[in-house]
Amino acid sequence: MSREHVLRFWMETIDGVSESKDRMSKRKHTETQILAVVRELEAGRLAAEVAREQGVSKHTVYAWRAKYRSVDAKAVQRAKELEEENGRLRKLVADLSLEKDMLKQRFERAAGQS
Repeated sequence: MSREHVLRFWMETIDGVSESKDRMSKRKHTETQILAVVRELEAGRLAAEVAREQGVSKHTVYAWRAKYRSVDAKAVQRAKELEEENGRLRKLVADLSLEKDMLKQRFERAAGQS
């Protein structure tokens, strides 16, 4: 095979891989759903069964179990509430900072005109 053929082959392969990655949809499971899956595993259900029902691999289910084994639903809800509050506070700080900068500029202009 010539060098051109090899390069074309690899370019087609790379394009095919990137297209397949674009086509794959990632499901976003809520933490509540993940906790339910972990509880099912703890109750004795097989990881393969639970994974098939959720549409994920059994490796994903095992990863969820490792991550969420010691977490309860109240802790997840509290963390979500804290994240929302943190977002609101960050936005408030940004708004107040902009307002402060505008007032500072006005004051400097007013002081310069006097």
